[in-house]
Amino acid sequence: MGEGVGQTESTSGLLTALYKGAIVNPEASPIYTKNALDYWYNEIQLKAKGTQKNYKDYFQRFLEYINMNADQVLNLRIQDSKSDNMQTKHRFESLFLDFLSECKSKGYTNGTLQSIYAAIRSFFELHYYPLQMRKKDYPKTTANGVRRATQKAILEITQEENPSLTAKILTANDTGMGVSDLRALNCDIILDNPDKDFIMITKRRIKTGDIIKTFLGEESINALKKYIEIRTKGTPKINPETITGKSPLFVTHKQKRISRECLSSTIEQAFLRHEEKHMSAHSIRKKLQTNLEKGGMNTNWIDQVLGHKLVNSRDAYSLPTDEELKEAYVNAYPCIKITPQEPLTKTAKIQEPQQETNFDVIETHNLEEAKTALSKGYKYADTIDGIRLYTKPTNHPITKINYQLTEGQNG
Repeated sequence: MGEGVGQTESTSGLLTALYKGAIVNPEASPIYTKNALDYWYNEIQLKAKGTQKNYKDYFQRFLEYINMNADQVLNLRIQDSKSDNMQTKHRFESLFLDFLSECKSKGYTNGTLQSIYAAIRSFFELHYYPLQMRKKDYPKTTANGVRRATQKAILEITQEENPSLTAKILTANDTGMGVSDLRALNCDIILDNPDKDFIMITKRRIKTGDIIKTFLGEESINALKKYIEIRTKGTPKINPETITGKSPLFVTHKQKRISRECLSSTIEQAFLRHEEKHMSAHSIRKKLQTNLEKGGMNTNWIDQVLGHKLVNSRDAYSLPTDEELKEAYVNAYPCIKITPQEPLTKTAKIQEPQQETNFDVIETHNLEEAKTALSKGYKYADTIDGIRLYTKPTNHPITKINYQLTEGQNG
């Protein structure tokens, strides 16, 4: 038994079983006088609301597992830290590992175990008595979202002919917004901007509170218009919906705002249907960052689009205006969009004379030839591959210029 530890019921004789419920008399001059739980709650209040809730839930389960309250845990941890016995000194490390093992046996995923790991450790760390865990103790997993989404994967999803899913996927692709922010959008962003090819969205991120300045591009706007039109008209299974600016942009089949969990699962399952594992909405967010970099956007400007916190003192001097940010986004959009651009160029192809054409065409290769063409009544028509073309009405069959699409070059 460790120092200062009360006796528990005899179980299998394992060290952890002896530790469970081993407490210090709370009335015997406690080492730590302030409520440990309230102190910890105060220290984690800057985390996202959802994260705070999870941390509190996971820690409460840990307290129930070891049959102690927060003050007892902290007092005993302080006492253990003074012990020369290494097993006593690392009592809570052992209890914690047993708790993780118990959670795993109940079917918790490795991703959830990682969240539990972070939650319990934060209590000890924020009280300045951190757990000394070994590297191998960390729950290992390849979590959803670690892979960056690809154009191919998203294109395959949009070809499912599911307007609702396509609207969600393309909106995530164009904006890079997380699911919490996507689900909070309303229909006003489309209804108030009926003729725009690019729509700027300025919001405060729900998860972090940071400002995000991002955009809907042509693809997502068209997909959202189609999705809203279907909702307005209704389907054989869903009644028509009266859409206003305050209507949720994304809804369930019951026409209620979609939940974060449902939207997240919808996107993950869409990737899985196309054999794309470990992808999520966060994977699409990573894709946007990469595409903006390919499109030449400044790093600090990308942080504005993604809603990242700016960490350098000089960042305030390199922030764009809204118009500059939009211009940079529009320029990068060919790298962002999902529909593949046809790599085409224009080349001249000579065809057989056609009687219906009543213009004669000549080529000029320098200024003198151009002047000569003008003096003969020809007028400039076009430039192809550096050759300037001039035309003049004629009653004779003429050579018709036809633009042929050539694969593998940019126009």
